[in-house]
Amino acid sequence: MSLQQSSDKKSLSPSEDFTDYPISSSYQNYNIPSTPLLSAYQIYNSSVMSKEPLNNTTISSDSSFQMESFHLENSLQMTFNLQGLRRNIIKSENNRIYSLQKLYKYSGKYQDQVHELKKTIKNYPLDYEYYKKEALKDDENDLIDKEAKCKAQVLEVLELQEQKYNNNLTISQLKGEGNKIRAEICALKKALEVEKLRDCAKNDHELQDDIKMIENDIQKAHEQIEMTDKMAQEMMEQIKKLHRHNKFLRHNIDIVEDSSELASLSNKNL
Repeated sequence: MSLQQSSDKKSLSPSEDFTDYPISSSYQNYNIPSTPLLSAYQIYNSSVMSKEPLNNTTISSDSSFQMESFHLENSLQMTFNLQGLRRNIIKSENNRIYSLQKLYKYSGKYQDQVHELKKTIKNYPLDYEYYKKEALKDDENDLIDKEAKCKAQVLEVLELQEQKYNNNLTISQLKGEGNKIRAEICALKKALEVEKLRDCAKNDHELQDDIKMIENDIQKAHEQIEMTDKMAQEMMEQIKKLHRHNKFLRHNIDIVEDSSELASLSNKNL
C-alpha cells in the first residue's frame, strides 16, 4: 500500500517553519587590531641606549612601562581566547538547532503516514465510528503538540538572539577596555617623554615647544578614553531595551497559548 502525505498535514509540518541560523561573519573573521606600540617602544629603546646613562627615576619609569606593556599583551590574549570560546558555543547551538529541525521533519513525515493509514482503516464499515473519533482526537492532539513545539522553538530563538546580543555587547566592552588600556599606555609613554625632555634641556625653547605638543597629545588620549566610556554606556542602554522587548514577546506568547487552550476546551465541550 503506497502512502501519500496529505496537504493539510504537510502545511503544519514544523520543519518547514524554521531556517538555519549561521554564525555571524563578524565572529569568524575578527582579527586583533594592529597597534604601533611595539615599534614605538623599540625606537624608544634604541634612542635611550644611544644616550648617556639614565638616573634611577628614569630607570624605574622604564621598568613600569615594560610591566604595563606586558600586562596589556596578556589582557589582549585572554580577551581573544574568550571570544574564540564564545564563537564555539554559538556554533554548537546552531548545530543543535539544525539537528532538531531534521528530527521535526522526519517526525512530521511519520505522523503524515500514520494519519493516512488511519484514514484508510476507517473506511471499513464495522469500525467506522470508532476510528472516526480516534482520528479526530489524534488531529487535536497533533495540533496541540505542534503549537507547543512552535512556542518552544520561538522561545529558543529569542534566547539565542538575546545571547547573541549579550555576546556582541561583551565583545564591544572588551574592545573598549583594550582601546582604553592602549590609550592609557600611550599617555604614560608621552608623560615619560615629557619628563625626559625636561631633564635634558630645561632652557631650550625648541624642546619646550615639543613638550607642549606632547602634552596636547596626552590630553587627546584622555579625551579618547572618555569617548570610549561613553560608547560603552550607550551599548548598555541598547541591551536593556532588548531585554524589555524580549520580555514583551514572551508575555504575548503566553497570552496566545492560553487563548488556544481555552478554544480547544470549548470545542471539546461542544
